[in-house]
Amino acid sequence: MDGVLCRGVFACLAVAGIAGAAPARVALVHEVEPDALEQRTLTRLRAELIAAGFTITEVERHGQDVREAAEAEPTAAGVFATIVIVPRTADIADIWVADRITGKTVVRRIQVPPGSGRDVAPILAVRAVELLQASLLEAIDPAPRAEPATSDVPPSPVTIVPSDVSAWMQARRPRSDPRFALQAGAGVIHSFSGVGPAFLPLLGFAYRVTPDLAVGVRGATAFTADLRALGGTIAVRQDVVSLEITYTLPLEGATVRPIAIGGVGVYHLDVVGVAAPPYKGESNDLFAAIFGLGPGASVRLGERVSLLADVRLLFIAPQPIVRAAGAEVGRMSRPTLCGELLVDVAF
Repeated sequence: MDGVLCRGVFACLAVAGIAGAAPARVALVHEVEPDALEQRTLTRLRAELIAAGFTITEVERHGQDVREAAEAEPTAAGVFATIVIVPRTADIADIWVADRITGKTVVRRIQVPPGSGRDVAPILAVRAVELLQASLLEAIDPAPRAEPATSDVPPSPVTIVPSDVSAWMQARRPRSDPRFALQAGAGVIHSFSGVGPAFLPLLGFAYRVTPDLAVGVRGATAFTADLRALGGTIAVRQDVVSLEITYTLPLEGATVRPIAIGGVGVYHLDVVGVAAPPYKGESNDLFAAIFGLGPGASVRLGERVSLLADVRLLFIAPQPIVRAAGAEVGRMSRPTLCGELLVDVAF
């Protein structure tokens, strides 16, 4: 058995002696309702801690500051260390380990390279146990040493932060995941019954309810090519304002993720007729309900910038029909086809 392993075994035995005959106890702090990444990490971390000979006390975090939650005195007796896992994005998370023997807090940021296809949850669990064991070694032997390498976990830097400067580190920590997003782009709406295709400039605003589910509002105005009628032409303008719900398939670490998008809103059709004598041009408009549903994809371009593309089938009720001199010259088909491409910037 090599020297590092011997020290690790001795450290575990030493802490067990501090707590009496019972195994060393660790407090595991987490959100009341963990998200998908935190839940997977907690499941794996519990298994790793039990396999390493620790007992676990579960502590719920009710909106507390991370440093405060990590360094708070647990209500359970015999807790020598606290672990907090804080997901940042789908492939980035922070590990906090507060050791009550040394009086220090250890912070590490773990990141899986985008597009690698690796799940960050098992990596977080293994790294948390390594940090805990490293803290035990320091408790009995404060001399600095290299951390033992692991073959299945990518290396990442370790920062050991004394309690009296943890607030400074907390201030430098990035903000939590952004909840809001601005969207801008363009689309095409096409009816198969004479009206369209038309170009759609788009603007939107979205709110992320969960990492995978977002609600938002989009608005667009489209000018369709003039319709030809007996004795003149008809200019057509279409306006759409809709409430959107977008679900993104939770593929951790993937650059491209499938999405499903649906919406309901208000459709406005405005027509202006230009007629040659003896005919007289008239204008009219119509308001209707619009429903849409379809698939799409989200392409991650940066930490907070994504490209959204979708194709939807639209249903308009009542169905808009354009007539001139009593004759139909076009209508919005059921369904109408709509394609969109937007840039999504989160903040």
